[in-house]
Amino acid sequence: MSMKVMNNMAATLSIGEVNRNINRRNEALRKLASGVKLNSAGDDASGFAISAKMQVRLRALYQDVQNVQNGRSMLRVAAGGIENIVSELRSLKELAINAANDHNSDADRQILQQEFDERVFTIDDIANTTNYNGKVLLRGGYGRSTPSSSMPPLNYSTVWKNVSQPTVSGTFTVDVDPDTGATSATIDSDGVYTIPSDFSGTINIKAKNVQLSGTGLTNVNIIGPSGGGANLWIDGLDITNSDDDNIINFQGDNNVLSIRGDNSLKGSASGSTAIINVGGGLVVQGDGTSTLTISGHQQGAGIGSDQGGTCGDIGICDANITFDNTSFGGGAGASIGSGIGGTVGNIQIENSVIASNAGTVDANGYGNGAYHAAIGSGSGGASCGDILIVDSDISTICTDTGIGSGFPNCTCGNIEIANSNLELHGNLSACIGAGDASSCGNISIYPGTNITSFSTKGAGIGSGQNGSTAQDVVIGSDVTIQHTSEDGAVIGTGYNGYINMIRIDGDTLANIDPSTAYTDDTQLFFPYSGIGNGRDGHAAIAGEIATPISGHPLVIHHGTKSGQALYCYIGDMQSDALKGEIPTAEDGYDLAQNPQLKAILNEAGSMSLADAIVTTQHDATVAIRVIDGALDYAIGEATTVGSYISRLEYTESNLVTASENTQASESTIRDADIAKEMLEHTKHNILAQASQSMLAQANQAMSSVLSLLE
Repeated sequence: MSMKVMNNMAATLSIGEVNRNINRRNEALRKLASGVKLNSAGDDASGFAISAKMQVRLRALYQDVQNVQNGRSMLRVAAGGIENIVSELRSLKELAINAANDHNSDADRQILQQEFDERVFTIDDIANTTNYNGKVLLRGGYGRSTPSSSMPPLNYSTVWKNVSQPTVSGTFTVDVDPDTGATSATIDSDGVYTIPSDFSGTINIKAKNVQLSGTGLTNVNIIGPSGGGANLWIDGLDITNSDDDNIINFQGDNNVLSIRGDNSLKGSASGSTAIINVGGGLVVQGDGTSTLTISGHQQGAGIGSDQGGTCGDIGICDANITFDNTSFGGGAGASIGSGIGGTVGNIQIENSVIASNAGTVDANGYGNGAYHAAIGSGSGGASCGDILIVDSDISTICTDTGIGSGFPNCTCGNIEIANSNLELHGNLSACIGAGDASSCGNISIYPGTNITSFSTKGAGIGSGQNGSTAQDVVIGSDVTIQHTSEDGAVIGTGYNGYINMIRIDGDTLANIDPSTAYTDDTQLFFPYSGIGNGRDGHAAIAGEIATPISGHPLVIHHGTKSGQALYCYIGDMQSDALKGEIPTAEDGYDLAQNPQLKAILNEAGSMSLADAIVTTQHDATVAIRVIDGALDYAIGEATTVGSYISRLEYTESNLVTASENTQASESTIRDADIAKEMLEHTKHNILAQASQSMLAQANQAMSSVLSLLE
């Protein structure tokens, strides 16, 4: 056996074991002393993070329970006050019925009137003194209101141009360029022209009133008069081009394209020009039955501007137009509007049927295909002016916006839609409003409009994803909206989008189905899902969101996140607010057969309890009807407050269950198993003592070296 002096390895190893066992013993001792096994993130980083979040939620749930209990107590105070008012109203009705009987003299009725006044005063006293923590509950401060949607006036005047259809037949001469072999023709006079099926080339129109027809045509390019003012009619015009030129190129402004019969214009699969370039301004008008099919537009618009081009206003009326780009891979120019990076003026569509199909629809209804606005600005920084759609049926399929601005960095002006039916299939943008990473102005949806929309990331009406922005959204009455989305609101923002203000007429809000809207982690501004923010969206409310029962409710917060609250509305219970609906013939009253009752109801219709008196038999009869209305009103409020209380009872039960389950889950992660930790402490305590003993022996062994030196 070797003996060393410089390095006592046995002692060194023993010291390491001593330290390790002491550390483990101390760790077990800390867990035993604290009762938890996660005293710091170092014990278990992921477990500590989960436990910390659960502790935050647990404390929030405890506060929610307290909030609900306090809120229920507050509502019980209100319910007690309303019950007392109902009791007084019952007494008032007894007085009114008594006064209505002619066994009373005028002096008797004066005495009854004194008691009547005192009981009315008591009702006002109850309404003005029923309070909880200084909050007066029955004076109308937390009552319902039905605000107007404040619709802006519809900026509408028809774009119809009363132009004359040419009737005289005409012929044109074909010219052939001797150097290039290119063919062309010039139309110098008004008339009706048929393009021969073997003609290919450019037709220059210099006349103002021209009608064209021709089937099976290829590579025909039609150029309008250079000064504008064209009155071009097409009737059975069928053109398929493979070159990158406009099929119809209008110049100047005040142009009109009239559609008769069935027409088809098919462009190049890779063209940068519009199928129909609107020049300085174009009105397309049909007769309600004729059709126009446009396909093959890519970088340019179907009807609008070329790629990077600038055009004027577009008006469409009484037309039936189909845009079919499915076989061309979609396209990045708008169907009606601007091409890539292009600009057009205002777009107005009235009394028309427009179908834009630039992709496919998946099983959920989301569109895939072209990155553009079907109606509006195309893509790649394109822009357009205001968009107005009236009395029309619109259907779109694309990846981006149905009506508004395309993707990316595109803009459009204000959007107004009235009395129209829309079915819009998109994916990344608002179906009506701002495209992906783009913006739009104010959006106004007027009465009589029905909207069915689909967009994975975008709102139905508002903004799309990726910082897209829309301004004010105003929805009028008699509008129905059904929007399907994973991350977007029905009305508001898309994923990481922004919108300035939302105002919705109460009648419309009742028709909105938010069942498929994104709701998790959504900040809602009123108790109605699907209105406000989509996922990670931002809606800065500069005004109000009008709801059927909007106002300034009592807010009883009962959730761990913002916006999870019960909004309690309590009506004004003062005597001047106590009145009810007047019965009609539909309620079983045959007013035509009872003119006396009709007169009483008419008189009572303008009165509240504060106006009722019983000084004459007639006044008492009218007062009975007024009190009946006041009772209906008061009982309705009592029922409403009672339903709030009942809902809070269920809410408290759910919160208690959630807190119990959360605490049990957090205990599993954080609490120490005392028996196990006691075992660990005992084991490492014994090992620490044993390793200390071994250290002592190792040190003692070194002293045996001295025996060799004696």
